[in-house]
Amino acid sequence: METARAHPTYLEPMAQRSRPADLPNFNKPPVTEVALSVQFDTIAAFSNVYAGLLWAGCRSEYPVASEKPSLPPQFETFGGGGVVSQVPLRFATFFESPTSRFWFEEASGVHLMQIQNDRIVHNWRKRDTNEYPRYEPIADRFEEEIRKFEEFMRSEALLHGSVVRRRGVDGIGERPRS
Repeated sequence: METARAHPTYLEPMAQRSRPADLPNFNKPPVTEVALSVQFDTIAAFSNVYAGLLWAGCRSEYPVASEKPSLPPQFETFGGGGVVSQVPLRFATFFESPTSRFWFEEASGVHLMQIQNDRIVHNWRKRDTNEYPRYEPIADRFEEEIRKFEEFMRSEALLHGSVVRRRGVDGIGERPRS
């Protein structure tokens, strides 16, 4: 007999999430951006070449690509410390390339996938013509992106297992006007 888990992991195939009935459902929620992320051990071999190959596979969905500075590792600490961002002091030689974060965006700018050698992030962003779709469809889409990313990394022999170790959710809302 199988038992269901209350909170499925990102790695398990699952049906679309359904919204819990006991959560409030606002007509016009004041949410302007949602960012879902997973941070994992650095995959040193993930380079601009692999980012380009990855983008080739999702370019029809995310036709706009750009390169940004990588985000520093962040670790949540418990006991009052909050989130700790670790900016490592790093010396690079002339022959080393700096690490990058790659943005793959929909033409509308609503959905954004960010990839770097230790993190994958999915952003949903409010634009003039769209409404907040709620957390569940955004999380479903992010889960699918993680699955495709892991599949790509395995196909390129850069990953033997799972990337998921830490995950986070950030919501950015409108501030009340005074």
